[in-house]
Amino acid sequence: MTTRGRARALQGGPDVTFAQLFEEFLAFSAARGRSPTTLHGYRTAISGFWLPEIGSMSLGELTVHRLDSLYAAMLTRTSPAAPSTVRRYHAILSAALNQAVKWQWVPTNPARLATLPGSDRTEPVTPTPDQVRHLITACTSESEVLGMFVLVAA
Repeated sequence: MTTRGRARALQGGPDVTFAQLFEEFLAFSAARGRSPTTLHGYRTAISGFWLPEIGSMSLGELTVHRLDSLYAAMLTRTSPAAPSTVRRYHAILSAALNQAVKWQWVPTNPARLATLPGSDRTEPVTPTPDQVRHLITACTSESEVLGMFVLVAA
């Protein structure tokens, strides 16, 4: 970004694009002492997803509907993203927009109202008593110590 473009981005307003916001947000996050791992995660999500999707869009153009549509598309494309990935990318965008609100670049954060996917956690499968007995027998035949360990664990 040119010096003039950076100065305009720092002033905020309707001309600020998401690319400019993300650049400032990353610099601000690094200056605040975010870990290299966190910054790497931010950069990966921003350059790999957010910049191609909304980088050229001005901050005021983003709507909750647009975000909901983006998240739905992430979950239904040929290689769908996991719900946890959508939530992680959302958290990065939301943090950047929260900072834009603090900098008074936008009046509100539309990401706060976006609809996120549910958890991708699955319920654990509990083995039946017969399966546990079979496991204990198999482990005991390998090693009495291993069999005893599995018996105590069960």
